[in-house]
Amino acid sequence: MNQLQTEELLLLDEVQAEEEYKERFKITDLSGADWAFEKLAAIKTRMKEKEALAEEKRYKIDAWLESETAKDKQSAEYFESILVEYYRELRERDPKAKLSTPAGKVTSRKLQPKWEFDEERAIEYFKLTHPEIIAVKESFNKTEAKKLLQPIGENQVIDENGEVLEFVAVIPQGESYTVKVD
Repeated sequence: MNQLQTEELLLLDEVQAEEEYKERFKITDLSGADWAFEKLAAIKTRMKEKEALAEEKRYKIDAWLESETAKDKQSAEYFESILVEYYRELRERDPKAKLSTPAGKVTSRKLQPKWEFDEERAIEYFKLTHPEIIAVKESFNKTEAKKLLQPIGENQVIDENGEVLEFVAVIPQGESYTVKVD
């Protein structure tokens, strides 16, 4: 943030404090708009600086946490693996065995097999053998459809034959405003 922006923010803080007791500021000319743009630019610069600082700190904290917990993660993986190994040995001797202590437990669950399909070949096969399980999705090109239709009146559309299409509506969206600061 440059010196001018710092001074702008100090003045802004003073103006905001005074305006608590006065009515809301209103821009009445180009000079007032320029003043507001300068204040806005200074505020946005201050916000970006704070966001950059927060991101830098976040990165440092994440890096610190990663380095501090790397050895702990290895130790945790080691203990998990020896507990699972012991549990497997118990289950080999007795398929109904459980491993549970006041400090923790190990459980297992049989996973369902994973199915992988070659989509193209599967579609061709099922089209021939079981067409009822093939899903057909129809759609149309909206950009091309707009070229074929003409809006009339409020929210109505006609086709090239002049027929009003009740299933299409053109909904006005109002205006959008963008304020850019250099």
